[in-house]
Amino acid sequence: MSSYNKKTHIVFLDLPDQISQKIDLMREKYSNSGLSYKAHLTLKQDEDFLISDEKIIKIVSDVLSNRRPVQLTINPPSYNENKTGWNIFLPVRPKAIAKLVSDLSKALEPHIDPDSPRSFLSTKWEQSDKFYPHISIKGTAKKSDFKKIFREIKNSAFNSQYPAKVICNQVTIAKWNRNKWEKIAAITLKNVK
Repeated sequence: MSSYNKKTHIVFLDLPDQISQKIDLMREKYSNSGLSYKAHLTLKQDEDFLISDEKIIKIVSDVLSNRRPVQLTINPPSYNENKTGWNIFLPVRPKAIAKLVSDLSKALEPHIDPDSPRSFLSTKWEQSDKFYPHISIKGTAKKSDFKKIFREIKNSAFNSQYPAKVICNQVTIAKWNRNKWEKIAAITLKNVK
């Protein structure tokens, strides 16, 4: 993972505005420091790279060159426990999206700064059988916070809006700028004839 500097990049599958805005209302409710980017499905988690923005854009564009718009089913909120605490998220199907994540991860892996703090951690996860496509809502280290937040989300109108089917046709490449992600390129997924 990254050190969050000018070398730090990330790749998102953009959600349609009407769904990302609804998810962001829930994310903002439990955010301690604001949101660094609108709700999305992360295709390549943050890493520090030793190549230019242009080279990263080219690699991502090449991987996506024959990809069509992606139809997703966003399922009701779920959770899991990880090494740093608890993660509340919306599971995403089809599971085949994991193949796209793995392809992007493999294409960008040779360009990661090996001296970066926690480098390759997210890359290993993206290429493993343990990877699961999801849209994050809230992470927390405290089990008591997790139980309260998850109960509130499950009992809210937000939960009743899922499952939801959406079509995503844009991928964003962003780099870290001070305290948020800044878009450096957008790639449109087109129907291939």
